[in-house]
Parts: sequence; structure tokens; C-alpha cells
Amino acid sequence: MPNKKTTDGAKSEFRAFAGKIGGKDSALAIFETGGDLAGYIVELAKAKFIEAKSAVDFCSAVESGKKVYAVADKQNYKWLYDIAAQYPTGAISAFDEVKMEPVAFNPDYARSAALILISRDDIKFHTEEGMDILPFVGMSFVK
Repeated sequence: MPNKKTTDGAKSEFRAFAGKIGGKDSALAIFETGGDLAGYIVELAKAKFIEAKSAVDFCSAVESGKKVYAVADKQNYKWLYDIAAQYPTGAISAFDEVKMEPVAFNPDYARSAALILISRDDIKFHTEEGMDILPFVGMSFVK
């Protein structure tokens, strides 16, 4: 079990990292396990980040100037990968699974922030599958 001082220090570093996210790049935070995420998600809520559960939610948030994050896993990695690849271009195309049609979004770089959280195992799995997200993100935080 990590000592409280170490955990508090890591969370402080993460808060500082989250405060710097913005601009034309999405950011990435890599954690040892999915279980490590819970305490850091609390920190994101304190920093006014909202969680996106779909590509349309994520893109709508950045288009309206909000801070948004999503937890990448095997089910949603593909749309997060696609968003990360398109994010710096200023135009993101996402598939609306409710309307069953593609939708275009334009991030508000001046006011929004985009963050993807992922475990080491998931990033390793997807990189080995040929979908390495690292070239498409800006700042990274590794726990």
C-alpha cells in the first residue's frame, strides 16, 4: 500500500499537469492499473473536468469550450484514438451512435482541454495492435 505522502505528492503533480492542459493537443495520463484512476478522477472533478462516455459527448464538450476527459479501455479506445489523431487539425469527425450518422466538431482551443486516461496494460495492448496513440497527444502524465 502506498504511503499517504507519496499519494498526495503524485496527486499534487497530477493537479498541476491537469491545470496546464489546453490548446491544440489532447493530453494523455497513463496509470499502472485502472484501479489507480479513481483518486485522480476526483482531482479532475475538482478542476472542473467532465467525463465523456462517447465520442459525441467528448467532441461536444471541447467544441463548447469545456474541460473533458475519458477513460480509455478496450471498448472505447478506437474513438479516443480517432479523436486524438484529429484533434490538432481543428476539425473532428465522430460517429453519433444514436443518430447513426457522422457529425463534425470544431474544438474551442482557447477554452477547452482534452484528456485521455489509460492503464499501462491497455496502452501496451493497443500499441501492439498497431494503434499507438502517443504520436497524437501533447503533454503526458505517467503514474
